[in-house]
Amino acid sequence: MEEFFTTDCTVVLVINMACDGSVDLLFSFTDQATGEAAVPPPFLFTWFDSDHGMAHESREAITVHGFSSYHITDMSSLDITEVGEGLSELALAEGEGGATFTSTMRGGKVDNPVSPLTLTRLQADRTVSLLFSGKSSFSVTLTETGYANPQGRNFYFSGTSALVCPDDARCTSFTCPDNFTRRMDAEFRICAGKPCGDTDIDNCCYADA
Repeated sequence: MEEFFTTDCTVVLVINMACDGSVDLLFSFTDQATGEAAVPPPFLFTWFDSDHGMAHESREAITVHGFSSYHITDMSSLDITEVGEGLSELALAEGEGGATFTSTMRGGKVDNPVSPLTLTRLQADRTVSLLFSGKSSFSVTLTETGYANPQGRNFYFSGTSALVCPDDARCTSFTCPDNFTRRMDAEFRICAGKPCGDTDIDNCCYADA
């Protein structure tokens, strides 16, 4: 597991694994001072880029246990299979939701996330965001099957995302005044308000020499 990309308060990570295999993961929260298990406030956990390769039989699947609810778009390309009683009202109310989210469409770099808070419609349709409450840990199984050629596959994940939380106004939407140039990292700079306004000039732009 390696850090792939960071923004102001959101970290996107990527796990690369060989195709035609699976891996069981346990995500745990611990107290930094004591090392004991810690239960954070309710939080979101998002998986992006659920697609597969050229082979018709290839599939990418993410099985998650322990969530209270999940969110996908109304045009989602993910196939959802309940694990046990994991999508019953009782299971979700008790934070014991369980389901497998499987790709149904071939993908490429165009549906890879650039930022969790800025998703295209295609990227959003291949994303699932899950809510966890009262959990110090939860389990995930990643699976890749049916690929014609050996290759590594990336699984992208993060916390909050534009799938649930509205996107903040960013400096890419701000027009700098005369004699100012937009900053190179404008995509990752959040404006004070929405839309960006005059108070964001110094944040989004720099004066030409």
